[in-house]
Amino acid sequence: AGKLAKFFTKKGLSSGLIACDVHRPAAYEQLKTIAEQSGSKFFGIKGEKDPIKIYKRGAEELKDVPVKIVDTSGRDSLDDELLKEISEMKKVVEPDEILLVMDATIGQQAVKGSCRNNRRDHYENGRNRKGWWCPECRCRNRGPCLYDRNR
Repeated sequence: AGKLAKFFTKKGLSSGLIACDVHRPAAYEQLKTIAEQSGSKFFGIKGEKDPIKIYKRGAEELKDVPVKIVDTSGRDSLDDELLKEISEMKKVVEPDEILLVMDATIGQQAVKGSCRNNRRDHYENGRNRKGWWCPECRCRNRGPCLYDRNR
């Protein structure tokens, strides 16, 4: 989220980060710190357990910000509960772009999880993610891997 925010800032667009990860205890503080470091605005409701409520209030608070990056919950694997939460968030947020960020150190589960989530996206509402990003995967150029679904 922070790297995306910094990317848009370099392009001259202000960005805002909305903390909708309600499962990881330190997610709120971590995203707030990342927002400060990237020069982005931040919105979150510490202790709130409803990510949709957080998003709606955050979208209202950051209505003048052209780029809103919504940081949602994650797990070591994509279980049905997480997929349901992501699907519900997507209906409310109606995002222009979706990136699934997975830690490549989980190995082949990163690819399997991405394919499973993409099939579910397609069947539920016909919209595919643009790609997935594995920050810990090191490519030939020694940087993170970004898989483009359209290639």
